[in-house]
Parts: sequence; structure tokens; C-alpha cells
Amino acid sequence: MSFTNSIEVNCNNCVGELRHIWTSIGFDEINWSYTERGKYLLKTLKVRNEYLDTVMEKPYYVRNHNIFTSGNMLSYPAGGSTNIYMENEDGRAYYSFEIIDKIYDNYVEHGFIPIIELDFMPLDLVPDSKDLSSDWAMGRDVGHESYEQNKWKLPPKDYKKWQQLIEIFANHLYGRYGEQVQNWYFEVWNEPNLTNYWLGSVEDYCKLYDYSVEAIKRVNKSFKIGGPATSDIGTEFLKQFLDHVTSGKNYVTNETGTAIDFISFHTKGIVMEILD
Repeated sequence: MSFTNSIEVNCNNCVGELRHIWTSIGFDEINWSYTERGKYLLKTLKVRNEYLDTVMEKPYYVRNHNIFTSGNMLSYPAGGSTNIYMENEDGRAYYSFEIIDKIYDNYVEHGFIPIIELDFMPLDLVPDSKDLSSDWAMGRDVGHESYEQNKWKLPPKDYKKWQQLIEIFANHLYGRYGEQVQNWYFEVWNEPNLTNYWLGSVEDYCKLYDYSVEAIKRVNKSFKIGGPATSDIGTEFLKQFLDHVTSGKNYVTNETGTAIDFISFHTKGIVMEILD
């Protein structure tokens, strides 16, 4: 179904100033955060934020995709990567925080509060990752291939390794930035109800959420974690997720329900149906 809308603008009819009521930004290209142009824009927004603090008393938030994505660590349209997680030949994990620190150092310096999407799946955590083209090398851009096109959307091959990644990541942030991390938000994935971002089932997502919560709360019980950041395409996924966290069996503890500090969803400018 398609719709056609017409918009007419009468520039002679001034109705007043557009009040700046929004206090957040988001972008896919996470590596842009620490480039010279990125720093300049963050500084510009910081000045605006200081003005808003006197008017609205609200901080500015920033949200990005690709905090765990593998790749060449360069931004490109709707893409980016950090290579935070890698495994050696024996399958043992090791971590790199070089890019992570550049990103969040700049956010903290310019007074932003991060909303951290815990995504997407690192190359060495995707199932059957060894069937990738043999000429693909970490940090080398060889164009679109199976990881870049789809495999970052998959559930992890090992949920305990995913949990360890989240715990080590959160511990690193806590050690570097201290108590202010308690004001940040950890959000599990982005729009998992769309195949654009998630190729697992609702149950796979709920399992990912449970392991993520366990990891975050181990670091600090006051850290805020939530989800599922579903899109505006229906509410069935959101309903099933809410059923899981309220009355479902926790995949980690085997108890009923899972902690959730906030519920997130994307309306994209439309009116969503009312949840029962």
C-alpha cells in the first residue's frame, strides 16, 4: 500500500519560533564520533546543550549502532565498527578498547549521556563464521560479503561468551568513567522485530536480553538496562518480550521474569496501537 501526500508551505505566514524540545541525537556511523568534524559538531551541540540546561534542565543524549561490529573501523553510510571482540585460534576471547575509548571519551568530554545499544554481533561470535571468504581479514575492507550483509544480525554462537563480552565492556566503562555510568542507558539491540537488524526469533532475542541483564547487573545493580527498541511495524514482538520479562522463564536463572529498567520502542512518526 502506498500513499501520496502534498505539503504546501506559506513562508509569509510566520506563526512563531520552533521550540527546541528535543534533547537527543543518533547516527549509525559511530567512528565519526572522534573525527575532527565529529568533535567540532559535538562541541557545537555542547554549547547548545549548556543553553538548554538553563531553559529545560535536561541533558543531551546520544545513541549509536555498531558498538560491537567487526570491520575496518571506518565510518561509511549507515555503518561503522570497533573490533572490540576477537578470538584467537584456540577460541579464547581478547578485547580491544582503543576505538571504544575514543568514542566515549568524546561523549563524556562534551557532556552527552550515552544510550548504548548492545549490538551488533562481532564476527568471531556469529555462528559458522569460518565459512566466510578466506581473503577477509580483520581491519580490511573487501566490499560486501556474508558478514557485512547479514551475519552481524545473528544470535551469538555462545550466549555465555556474549555475556562475558557485555560484562567486560560494562566493567571497562565503569572503571574509566566512574559513577556517571549509572546515568547512562544500556539497550539490548536495535529493532529486533525487523530482519534489517535481527535474524533470530523472538525467543532468541529474549535469551540475548536475559544474558545481557545478568552481565550488566553483575557490574553494578544500579546500571539501567532495557529494550527491545522495536520499530513501528506492529507490536507483537514487543508484547511477547514484555510477557517474557514479566512472567516468562529466565534463560539464565530459570526463575520467573527478568529485570527491566525501561521499555523502548520506535514510533517513526506514526500512532502505534494501544498495548493491552
